[in-house]
Amino acid sequence: ALAQAASESAYGTSRYARLGNNLFGEMDFTASAEGIMSLNRSEGGKARIFPTLLDSLRAYILNLNTHPAYQELRQIRAEMQIRGKKVQGIELARGLRLYSTRKEAYIDDIRAIIVAHNLPKFTANITLRKENSGPDEELHRSSPLPTEKIPPQASTQYFYGRDLLSQN
Repeated sequence: ALAQAASESAYGTSRYARLGNNLFGEMDFTASAEGIMSLNRSEGGKARIFPTLLDSLRAYILNLNTHPAYQELRQIRAEMQIRGKKVQGIELARGLRLYSTRKEAYIDDIRAIIVAHNLPKFTANITLRKENSGPDEELHRSSPLPTEKIPPQASTQYFYGRDLLSQN
């Protein structure tokens, strides 16, 4: 998440980040979209505006955990967890191919940011508990959002990142 936020928001200096707390280049392509128009394109979506940076992070996590474009990322994460390996962003980056029209070049850039800033030292292991559960019913996930609470239509309204699914 740190590497993508750095890349997508130009380390927090982009117009979308400054005007809309949008750290991940999240776009709304619905007809009634309200947001920040791109200066580089006349048609397409608008960058979403978030009340806080935390809201941008939550939307990003929801996106990665629900959108069909990131099924590969979720599969990579699940396989690492099943094998008892520590979930690493440098490996998960493979699942971000559809986040940008730049595809493999984007993955290379994200990995370069991870290495350049030694981001694995900031990796946290997150343990969640089911609601109303005891200590024996812990869920171990790399995401702070329990996916069973996410409405099925949540991922169909927006497409986040720099490209459209039709461009894969």
